[in-house]
Amino acid sequence: FSFFAIISLRGEVNTMRLNFDCVRAIMLWAEELTTPTQPAVYVNIDSLSKTRDLYLDDAELPVPDDHQQALLSNYSNEVLVYHLAYCTRANLLIPEICLDANLISIKDLTPEGHAFLENIRSDSVYNKVKKICKKLGIESLSGIVHISESVVTEIIKAYLANPF
Repeated sequence: FSFFAIISLRGEVNTMRLNFDCVRAIMLWAEELTTPTQPAVYVNIDSLSKTRDLYLDDAELPVPDDHQQALLSNYSNEVLVYHLAYCTRANLLIPEICLDANLISIKDLTPEGHAFLENIRSDSVYNKVKKICKKLGIESLSGIVHISESVVTEIIKAYLANPF
């Protein structure tokens, strides 16, 4: 099993398990919001609550947009921040330097990130991949990437063998 320990803002140690549904949601979020001139920006609401006195007035406070609110309806801020960092370290997302420490800015998906997302974009393909991963006990990113590539390859082979 892959476990990752992080220290919360309250000083508690939390065990984080990699959640591929969260990774997929973040990848879809980043792809939808990024453009060649505009990054996807995530507001770390936990750190913002600790630093709100640094802003001159409430009008300057960054506010999560509707896309981030949708992510927050399924995952805690702490889980999302962890998985955003994971996706950048795993070379799926390209981070952008941001002067506001309360913001996480994503410039784009990497080529590997685009390829991975294309393989798991379809709900039916993603559900097959998850089923295989669960059956085999696969919990690593490299494992799910390999399985998603294999599932897509088998779908293509089946179609080419009987195209109509």
